[in-house]
Amino acid sequence: MTRNSEEILRAIDEFSTEAIQITDEKGVYIFCNQAFAAITGVPVSQRIGKSIWDGQEFGACAKVLATGQPVYGHIQSPREGVVLIVNAAPIRDQAGKLIGTITVFNDQANYIKLTQALNAKEVELRRLKKKFNQMDQPLYGFQDLIGEHPAFRACIQQAAQAAQSDASVLITGESGTGKELFAHAIHGRSHRATAPFIRVNCPAIPSTLLESELFGYEKGAFTGAQKSKPGKFELAQSGSIFLDEIGDLDIVLQAKLLRVLQEHEIERLGSTKTIRLDVRVIAATNQELMDQIHQGRFRKDLYYRLNVIHIQIPPLRQRRSDIPLLLEWMLKKNDRSGPPCSISKSALKVFLDYDWPGNVRELESTVERLLLYREDSVISQKDALYALGDRDISPSPADFDGMSLAQMESMMIQRALVRHGTSLEGKKQAAKELGISLSTLYEKLRKTAQAKP
Repeated sequence: MTRNSEEILRAIDEFSTEAIQITDEKGVYIFCNQAFAAITGVPVSQRIGKSIWDGQEFGACAKVLATGQPVYGHIQSPREGVVLIVNAAPIRDQAGKLIGTITVFNDQANYIKLTQALNAKEVELRRLKKKFNQMDQPLYGFQDLIGEHPAFRACIQQAAQAAQSDASVLITGESGTGKELFAHAIHGRSHRATAPFIRVNCPAIPSTLLESELFGYEKGAFTGAQKSKPGKFELAQSGSIFLDEIGDLDIVLQAKLLRVLQEHEIERLGSTKTIRLDVRVIAATNQELMDQIHQGRFRKDLYYRLNVIHIQIPPLRQRRSDIPLLLEWMLKKNDRSGPPCSISKSALKVFLDYDWPGNVRELESTVERLLLYREDSVISQKDALYALGDRDISPSPADFDGMSLAQMESMMIQRALVRHGTSLEGKKQAAKELGISLSTLYEKLRKTAQAKP
């Protein structure tokens, strides 16, 4: 035995936690480590120099000597309460001649503990993976697209058809009309529904960072790139990517996005390797892209690539008939603080007469405010005016149709308070505007509260 061999065996004897034994070609034990003695209960001195044929002729080592082939998973119990899993293999010289065997013993209890630990890790990994997937899943579906107006129903029909294809979708409409809800619904009904749905708010990311966010980067691609990072397109692999406010995308990045749509591949920053993509693109904007094109701020070729399926969502003022339906749905959705509430005709008229520049998003925030400050289960005109704050709700002659003098007076008082506020100073200003004293205003407010619908 060489000096190097002796050092190797000494290290195995000292540091290995597995039981190991070695025999020569005749089956005589020439090495056993201390772990062998601890696990089997057989002292090393009683093993060295003995032959496997003296009591171990049916063991794994004997099978290796007899067949010249390794043996795996042999079960052995050297003493009560100890079950070992034995793996043995032949040792051959450079010419291939069998010159000995090596056998490794593992305590079955350790295997059981290791298996249990791995199973626990697997369960945790599945839980985290499920949680991660849920983060990238659509939050809304077609059931959240509320409306019966023909123009809005046509949009829903277009979205349902779009969900059956992989074509790019361009969703346009004013801010707050529900463009993102449509994007969620399209992905959720498509064959990609179980794959990631990645959302990118283009204006929210600085233009200097947007390229690396979209396409990823390699380690060292720029100062601070300590490790490689996949981009949003890679994260959306097999799923959909939603590019919100695409009209604000930098003109240089527009060219790179066009290449992605044409070639279905990307390159990370700092890399020359192309990555093939299987990603469905849904884009949205509240801007007039044709105007952007004429101003040289948006690429015409990119517009046509995105505009394979075009869904133009109408503003809320063009589908006022949906306001009662939306109000009912939002009241049920948001009112968890007390008994269900309803809305009076006079309050509903306030909402129908308002132009809703913020569309459905503004309506929802108004309903949340309404529920926070409402006085009872029936939402009154006063509640509606207060919830709308100081926004423009100027009365028209039609507003007074069918009203009594007292009702008209009440409306004028409430709108004056909306303009000036309900603080002491606000009430003074409202009284001045109405041409009455502050005490008269308080008296009229008291009577209005008593006669509230």
